[in-house]
Amino acid sequence: MMKLNQDTIAAQSTVSGEGGIAIIRISGPESIGIIRKVFRSASGREPEPRHLQYGHVVWQGEVIDEVMAVLLPGRHTYTAEDMAEIQCHGSQFIVNRILSVLMECGARLAEPGEFSYRAFVNGRIDLTQAEAVMRLIHSSGERSRRSAMRQMDGAVSREIRKIQADLADLSAGLAAYIDFPDEVDEAETADNLHRKCLEMADRLERECSEKKGRIEDEGIYVALCGKPNAGKSSLLNKLVGQERAIVTEIPGTTRDILRESVMMNGIRFTLTDTAGLRETDNPVEKIGVERAREAIDTADVRMLLIDSSEMPDDSVRKMIEETRPDLILISKEDISREEPSREILQMIGQIPFIQISAYSDTGVEALKKWLCDRADMDLSKEAVFSQTRHVEAAKRAASHLRACAGSIENEMPLDLVNIDLMAAMEEIGQVTGENAAETVIDRVFSQFCVGK
Repeated sequence: MMKLNQDTIAAQSTVSGEGGIAIIRISGPESIGIIRKVFRSASGREPEPRHLQYGHVVWQGEVIDEVMAVLLPGRHTYTAEDMAEIQCHGSQFIVNRILSVLMECGARLAEPGEFSYRAFVNGRIDLTQAEAVMRLIHSSGERSRRSAMRQMDGAVSREIRKIQADLADLSAGLAAYIDFPDEVDEAETADNLHRKCLEMADRLERECSEKKGRIEDEGIYVALCGKPNAGKSSLLNKLVGQERAIVTEIPGTTRDILRESVMMNGIRFTLTDTAGLRETDNPVEKIGVERAREAIDTADVRMLLIDSSEMPDDSVRKMIEETRPDLILISKEDISREEPSREILQMIGQIPFIQISAYSDTGVEALKKWLCDRADMDLSKEAVFSQTRHVEAAKRAASHLRACAGSIENEMPLDLVNIDLMAAMEEIGQVTGENAAETVIDRVFSQFCVGK
């Protein structure tokens, strides 16, 4: 567990390696003093707060690098401490040399996430906002960026405070009865508390959508499945826009799963080309089929390709039953050029389908639209709790509230009911970090990079 202290910390905040510019960040009570020791303005004037100035890092009479530097005093900084930044040339050697100079002047190297940890401890951000920083750094598309920005802006925190206020009202009503039992009707208090605990539990569970958070951060996993030579690899290549999968007329060419990502409508779609599903004695192909079934089971969207140039048989019906597809693609439309046969339509039933050809582009735009509409549907759910840690805490809080209602039904004393109510409030406080355990805080900040 990092402990907030009066050390002054420094770290490289840009990615390690060569680049045009690197940024070194400093935070702590000695930040400004250290910069004034090592930075020499080209104008000869002392560095001014909040003015980016051109000059050099100089140590023991030697010019280390030509840099830009800025002093950031006061509590309106990222860490709510005095801070400073140096923009130097992007040689890793130069960065390390400047950091060693800062160490000689009294700073120490920051631990991973220590800048954000200081911002959290100093009240600059809460734990959900700290997590949003890492979500923003790792954002995979426009949707994940927007979601992370809303969270970093405090949207999640504001909704949680509303929930906390409602729980506090329940606690206040219960406390009134416990403190003044002669003045507050017990039956009325119990009935009201029972109803509101169940309402709050339902509300918390409705506000949970771990799937939405995962889709925003990681995207949607799509499995392309079907018989060998049904056109899966050709379709993957078409959607990705390059020849990533080997395509031949030989059934069973794809032996292993191949994953490629494509961005559509600000969302990352990870497409999985799977081995053709069929019974085989070939040990290598058999492993590929097993992996294909695993990929199908874990996918968010399962798309089954049916070759329109072949007559449908019982194996197709069995494949539909086993894969439970969200969408059926009737492939090789360029070869058959006919409407789906009555036999295929009967097998498909109510499952949506698109006629498609990776060669003539028939149906490709319709497929992209279907995928984007499906993503919009998954992301349309309003959810306060969408990150795994938040969802788990909210569900634990809902469980405590249901326990409150159960205790009331069993006519337990209301002061005992209060134990579960306080536990529910504590769980919600874990989300923002108001009363989070050290292990939880450690787990959050251990995921940060050095310099953030």
